[in-house]
This record gives sequence, C-alpha cells and structure tokens, in this order.
Amino acid sequence: LDPDYDTPERLLQYRAQYDAPQQWRFFTGQPAAVKSIRKAFNADSDNKMAHRALVLLRSRDSIWVRFEGAIKPDILAAEVRANLSGR
Repeated sequence: LDPDYDTPERLLQYRAQYDAPQQWRFFTGQPAAVKSIRKAFNADSDNKMAHRALVLLRSRDSIWVRFEGAIKPDILAAEVRANLSGR
C-alpha cells in the first residue's frame, strides 16, 4: 500500500507478472485515503519501508483472518483451503 509507487498501471503489471487471479483486489489512491485504510487494518506506520509482514484473508462469511510476521506456506495454504471449503 504505497500510493507513491503503486499506480494503477504498476498494479496491473504486478497482477500480470504474478498471474494473480481476478478475485484478488489491489488498492491505491490518494495518500490520505491509503493511510486511512492502513489505519483501519492496524497496518499503519510512519515509515512505509519499515512495516511488519502482514497477510489479511477474508473468508466467505466476511470474517478477516490476520497473520503477522513470517508465515509458513503450509499454514497459509491450509487457511486458504479452509476458507475455500467454507470451513
């Protein structure tokens, strides 16, 4: 979430580079709007380059799952599978 770098064009390039599925949502906008979203998710920092690793996953029932720090791929994959299956 870096409005200084993440232009809509760059986010489209990122989507293509990583073959991101269409259901992925990318966010950018005016700096104040981006800061507001980061604050809402408790992911704000005064230094955009010194942020903690954060993965947010929203299940079908709109419950957010939050992982902070390094997460092992098998744990993340299990959570994604659980969300896709509807738990």
